[in-house]
Amino acid sequence: MSNFFTQFEATAESMQSYLDKFSISQSDRILFVVRRGENIVGHLGLSSVSKSSAEVDNVMKSQTNSEAPTSSEMVCILVAMLSWAKSTLGVHSFRLQVMGTNVPAINLYKKAGFHVAQTNELDKIITTGTQTPESIPRVWMERVEYA
Repeated sequence: MSNFFTQFEATAESMQSYLDKFSISQSDRILFVVRRGENIVGHLGLSSVSKSSAEVDNVMKSQTNSEAPTSSEMVCILVAMLSWAKSTLGVHSFRLQVMGTNVPAINLYKKAGFHVAQTNELDKIITTGTQTPESIPRVWMERVEYA
């Protein structure tokens, strides 16, 4: 999962563990599951939810399931979640962070109305027998909803 800040091997067990420990159990997070019939084909959520703002988090679609949503469908799903957060929670300001090398995600977010607000460099440690620092851009994007 090289396009994410937290690196892990994507298995059903690792994903369930991540969701249990860092997503579902957090009181300031909301997770939405994307299904086609009985199959879970993606998920996305909100974190750091407050009265007026939230961070978009955990946007992921299946890379192996033939029923996975297309990029265009993911844009619609994301916009629907933002609309729900605005009408139900009163959230009008959304922010997210994405690795600068994750061009498909950046393009998806731009299509959903986000723009680049800030970019900064991160040091990433890759462990493959030795530790090698690598500079990676982190891109902060935002979208503000108006009444």
